[in-house]
Amino acid sequence: MPTAARLVGALSLDLLGYAVSEMIIDVMVWRSEFGWFIPLNVALGAVFGWRTIGGNVGHGMREAISSGIGALVLMVLTALFLQSGNMMIAKSMDRRYDGPFEAVLDIAVIGYENFLIMAEPQILGALVAGAILCGTLAEWASRRRR
Repeated sequence: MPTAARLVGALSLDLLGYAVSEMIIDVMVWRSEFGWFIPLNVALGAVFGWRTIGGNVGHGMREAISSGIGALVLMVLTALFLQSGNMMIAKSMDRRYDGPFEAVLDIAVIGYENFLIMAEPQILGALVAGAILCGTLAEWASRRRR
């Protein structure tokens, strides 16, 4: 059921996904093509903001902050998995793997490398502060309606 809190959760987390994606692109100066990087992260932010943040409002600010951080963790892990899988497919098209098992294992390695790239203090700080703000805004939107 659409509510103002779900809409605020979706919009705020997808804006956070966009902002952090731009920050990550600034860090990855050696890479020139990002393809679906930003649209995928924005879409994941909208989905997890709608379902996780927007679905857990009305239980107080502590719960709202917790749902914001939970949605952030889900968004980051899903984005890392999907982006790493995409990079693995690109590598496999260049025939860099000896077999399918090696390619699937490389998803974890690529994901770990991508996590280390995004583990800059300003990026992690923006993620955590943004997640807290997203949960708080959604809780505020749910209270404004009553």
